[in-house]
Amino acid sequence: MRTLSPLLVSLLFMLTGCIPHLGTSPAPFMAVGREGKQLEMFYPSCRDDLLLEVTVRRIDAVRAGGLVDGPVLWQVQSAKGEAIYRVTLGETPSGFDVTVPLKGHLPLDRQISVEMRTARFENTDVDVFTPSELRSDEVQVYFGEMPREEFEAETDC
Repeated sequence: MRTLSPLLVSLLFMLTGCIPHLGTSPAPFMAVGREGKQLEMFYPSCRDDLLLEVTVRRIDAVRAGGLVDGPVLWQVQSAKGEAIYRVTLGETPSGFDVTVPLKGHLPLDRQISVEMRTARFENTDVDVFTPSELRSDEVQVYFGEMPREEFEAETDC
């Protein structure tokens, strides 16, 4: 049986726009953005994965290994997982239950983490942002910002 070289596999992923999630590295297309005053978190369903939990946390400290400490500001969970593209802060997605209700607004000048736990890899993807720095025409992904239109085009699987 023949095997594909790592270079060829990488090229195929780049051409199709779908990059697999490997280990504990951040997801290439998990993103955070805002629409008006609403915070939105994106997890494209083309990744063939189910979302189990979304946790929004204020960051008070960062421990070894990049783990963050701070209070959970909002959390939703799904027992079986759902293929959901967009989650809006404070709104309960279909198939989810609120485990920590949102009280008030996010602090605009503090770092916030969004943690999305998935079923396929039993892993948590994390994005860190400061709400006051989010622009409505961009989304933040782990490597920086990208135009919202470009993100939506690249994640339209």
